[in-house]
Amino acid sequence: MNLRAVLEKVLPESLRGKAGPALGRTMDRLAVPPPGLRAGRGAGARSWTWPAVVVLQPGAPDAAAVAGTVAVLQELAGRLEIRPVLVLDTPHFAPVRRAGLAADHVLDPGEWARRHPDVPYAEHLRERLGQLRRDYATAQLVTLPPQGAGALDPEELAAMLAPTPRRAVHRVWQRLMGRFEGAIDRSTSGA
Repeated sequence: MNLRAVLEKVLPESLRGKAGPALGRTMDRLAVPPPGLRAGRGAGARSWTWPAVVVLQPGAPDAAAVAGTVAVLQELAGRLEIRPVLVLDTPHFAPVRRAGLAADHVLDPGEWARRHPDVPYAEHLRERLGQLRRDYATAQLVTLPPQGAGALDPEELAAMLAPTPRRAVHRVWQRLMGRFEGAIDRSTSGA
């Protein structure tokens, strides 16, 4: 159930008319996925609201290995309600883009050493993955072997990709909804 449906059930009919324009604009903004975060095919139009999981596949030998990973991630994305962001250090992005998944890139160790011989690759990778985790608002990072997701046990991979409980976010949401309900109550009581 999406937020619009919940609010339509919660708000009385008389209040929907008063709060309609502002609420409508807010709901319309919430219904559009942020840039670069399209839903995967078959995952549903609202899958962009699912929590992101950064998946690193360093040293993918060819596009077939990436395509295998993409197929597994698409299946697990729908089942686990996650939004995988596949990060590669090789130029095999075509399968990811064809599937409609988000993709990003990090430099491979050899290229990094050529460009920045005085900075360790591990430091670059740590900073870049930290930036991606902030950009996609996730604390979850899964590293796959170069052969991809097919080299791992499907249930172990599902356990690694499963979203972690986000109790703090739930508390913030409850607080915001309490304030929202209070504002609605004050506006309808004439106070």
